Amino acid sequence: MKKTFLLFLLAISLPSFAESIIFSCKIDNNRKLSVTRKHQEYRYQFGRDDKPELVFFNKAEDVDMGATTDGYTGQRMGSIEMTNKGYGYSINGTNKKGGVTVFDGKTYTSYTCKSGTIINNIPNLIM
Repeated sequence: MKKTFLLFLLAISLPSFAESIIFSCKIDNNRKLSVTRKHQEYRYQFGRDDKPELVFFNKAEDVDMGATTDGYTGQRMGSIEMTNKGYGYSINGTNKKGGVTVFDGKTYTSYTCKSGTIINNIPNLIM
């Protein structure tokens, strides 16, 4: 009985430790872009799963999100804005296309998600 009760307590507490995927896709050369949320913190990760090139965190109050629905196609689009060390990261897209634009105030670099690899939960959080 004790064992069953302890397993039950563990099972109901697991979701509080899990990260929620906000946006994720494959870029190129086995690199992945992902934004996840755990409690009140967002994590941006870019690069290979086993060796990320960049990982940083933003508090929820420092993250801007928006969502719209394209009146013509009905596609729900989402965007999330994060910052790190003077750089702005604009992650946006639908479930069919998307990517990230990195901007330092003068120049920008864009990475496009590979078709068929996008998980976009931004609109679900807003709409």
